[in-house]
Amino acid sequence: MPIAKTVHKTDWSWGLVSRINESADLLEGLREFLKGLFERYSPTMAGIWLKDEEGWQEADWQGERKPELEGWAKRLLTQLPAADSEERKLVAFPHEAGFLHAFPLHQRRTRALLGACVVLSSNQDLTEQEEMRRWVEHFSWLLALHIEREQERNRYLRQQVALSLILGGSNILNNVANEAQLFTEAGEMAMGILHVDKGMFIVEDALDHDKIWFRGFGRFKDVELSLDRVRIPEQKGPFCDLQGVSLEGECRECPYFNMVCRKAMEDIPENMPEDMLFTQYPLLSNSEAIGELRLLHEKNELAGLDKDTLNTFVLQISVALETLRHRSMLERLATHDPLTGLLNRTGLEERLEAECSRAARAQEQLLFIVLDLDHFKQVNDTFGHPAGDQLLIKIGSALAHNVRVYDLVSRIGGDEFVVVFARWEESQVNYDRVRDWLAEVEAALPNLGIDIGLSAGVARFPENTDFRSLYQKADEALYQAKQQGRHRICGLEVVFT
Repeated sequence: MPIAKTVHKTDWSWGLVSRINESADLLEGLREFLKGLFERYSPTMAGIWLKDEEGWQEADWQGERKPELEGWAKRLLTQLPAADSEERKLVAFPHEAGFLHAFPLHQRRTRALLGACVVLSSNQDLTEQEEMRRWVEHFSWLLALHIEREQERNRYLRQQVALSLILGGSNILNNVANEAQLFTEAGEMAMGILHVDKGMFIVEDALDHDKIWFRGFGRFKDVELSLDRVRIPEQKGPFCDLQGVSLEGECRECPYFNMVCRKAMEDIPENMPEDMLFTQYPLLSNSEAIGELRLLHEKNELAGLDKDTLNTFVLQISVALETLRHRSMLERLATHDPLTGLLNRTGLEERLEAECSRAARAQEQLLFIVLDLDHFKQVNDTFGHPAGDQLLIKIGSALAHNVRVYDLVSRIGGDEFVVVFARWEESQVNYDRVRDWLAEVEAALPNLGIDIGLSAGVARFPENTDFRSLYQKADEALYQAKQQGRHRICGLEVVFT
């Protein structure tokens, strides 16, 4: 005799509720329900399926297990609406072994479909079938609550793990030495927190905003390149080369940079699934976007990602990047001229000390040149100080672009510049090259109707051993050049030892 005939129904149901609520995990609770269902009504089969972004997943099944029966059950699940619907709360149709019912399990607040309980009733009478239907419907809210509680618990655990990783990585990100190290550490964190195995950071260069850096992580860890920004008006196709010509392929938008850099996509396999997507999250500095975190993932791979965790992680990277850039800017301001971007006097002294030590060990020479702009005051008096600043910027650029990578260029004040030629060798040919170099710089100056030119004085290392002595000697030679009529360089005689 069924247990429902010998035990008070209410007490029995409350006992089942207690067992479900006290279950250790979701699967155990669902099994308790199915066990109770079989004890009370003895259906032919019963199963519970859970619904996620990827579709229906079987949680547990009890009773007869036949392929055709499973096929009918799955077909029935597809008829359930995505959200609660008054006219379709229950789906049922006759089966040769009885009636097949699908009871939807809805989330309390959003009424989203969490899962379903499918029951194939045995050939009991209609009254008993109706009683079973009402009984399962009454338990549906408890099953939905049980599923929702498990989802919340899993979400909480994921949040705790992510929070631990974020807190643990906070000190690391805030104490990195440079941006390359920052993005390496952030990439490792992204794989642990966001559970993706590939992605990249795309950021504007700190000094040159028309230059963009690509730094990959995970399977893209070998992607590290710098490209000039290319703006593409009304991009038609998916990929655009560096000249803005549309290439073939499905469109993968790049909304922030309005470009797709083909070189940065080379590591993506050609047989990449069609639902593989780039999802971008902006990196901000002073409330302005300066880059993006890009995750390459399949369609539903980020579906369970907690938005608060993601936002916290991206914010942490943004703050670390902003802090690093502010720190770098302050360090740069201490050693560089804000107008021209060249070394200032402090920066020159630091670099020169290291260069003199290196030259002494290698038994090499240095050529120390002080340059002064002739008639610069007339430029300011005639055209104003902004025009004078532009002239200084142009001279600084001309000097910096006409030296070797290991030479030093500095603006030490006003219209006075210093150039240090490292690894110098005494020869008439080299001195003639310096004169030609100075003439090229003068030729690059604008024609303002004023006799603008450069006067220069030269000193040498190791005859003069430090900045003070080098500068004093070169300044004396500069004074001679001024006295001799300007537009010349003094102290550039070959010294044979």
